[in-house]
Amino acid sequence: MNHHLQPTLQSNRNYFLDVWRGFAITGVLFAYIIWNLGNLPEEKWTVVDKGIAWFTGITIDGKFYTALCLLFGIGFYLQFDKSRQNQRSIIPFALRRIFLLMLIGAIHALFLRRGDVLMPYALCSLYLLFTRNAGNKILIALIIFCFLFPSLYWQFLKWIGYKSPPWSKDTGVYMKDMLRTFTIRHNPVTFFVASLNDCLLFLLGFYAAKNNWLQRLSSQPKRLFLVFVSGILLGVGMYFLSESSRNWFGPFPKMIFAKRIFAQYTWSTIYLLHSISLAVSYMAGLYLLYLRNNKMKPFANMGRMALTNYLSQSLIMIPACFIFGLFDHFTPLKTLAWSVGIWIAQAIFSTWWLKQYNFGPFEYLLRSFTYWKWQPMKKKETIQTPEVIAQT
Repeated sequence: MNHHLQPTLQSNRNYFLDVWRGFAITGVLFAYIIWNLGNLPEEKWTVVDKGIAWFTGITIDGKFYTALCLLFGIGFYLQFDKSRQNQRSIIPFALRRIFLLMLIGAIHALFLRRGDVLMPYALCSLYLLFTRNAGNKILIALIIFCFLFPSLYWQFLKWIGYKSPPWSKDTGVYMKDMLRTFTIRHNPVTFFVASLNDCLLFLLGFYAAKNNWLQRLSSQPKRLFLVFVSGILLGVGMYFLSESSRNWFGPFPKMIFAKRIFAQYTWSTIYLLHSISLAVSYMAGLYLLYLRNNKMKPFANMGRMALTNYLSQSLIMIPACFIFGLFDHFTPLKTLAWSVGIWIAQAIFSTWWLKQYNFGPFEYLLRSFTYWKWQPMKKKETIQTPEVIAQT
């Protein structure tokens, strides 16, 4: 173990990435409640509920998970770049970090959260270890591969007669339903390939950080504003195009193999452009505010404790659902109310906690395991060495 490798000092952190991370966690919170904990039938929704559902379908669904993937890719490059500057190997530290993220994600997915992102994110980090020294051309080729291969793989499975485990309605027995969902989502035949969709976004973030896109845009606010506006226009346009494209090719099961492939790529391209355009637009808008000295401290504090806040979303909501009988009873308006309440609580808690401690609880665990050394937790305990390699 090398004791000279330490986590990033707070003074050396990229403040904007913390803001972006905190903003992304906010959107993930709303998406988690409305699309993971069960809704009332739509016929019981009010006009306000339908309006919120329509608006959030355009602006939130998938966009904030996309933002987190991009952030993971950016963060991985920053880790690698620091280790390279210090002439240290990132591999042992990255492998420990990946292992613990995978373990936490597995526990989280099994007991608390359907659609947990930590396991696929850990797997994507493992993939990135093999591409850390790649040049731009190879990175672009890998991005294209991650886009093309999954659809071909799914169609190949159908062609050879493979049938994935069928989805079925919940039985009402919590752990039985969670175990079934965990087994289906993490089926090894599909899980490793499905993670390539996230890996595509990881690679985009890695590529952007490698080529200093944020730094370049920070000196060109007019171009940043253009990214913001064009991202919104393209993202919203792609959403409506995606809705209409469902009827372009006829019933999917009746298509011949070649037509299925073409249709799948058409839909995937449109949706990918929709999600990335809006995620990048949000980033550009936040960056514009950041450059105008709007520190957005609540988002920054939540971003510094992103892992803790992400896990605490389900640690709060699952007991609340049992106590108040909320499973399958959410409406978009009720989701919005719970999201605002939890966000306020997390923002207050994060600010209070970081006045006393260097890291969030789960960040402390992850960093200590990553560097194989207990990290200084209280504010008065500072990291003495200037050698840094990572940002969480």
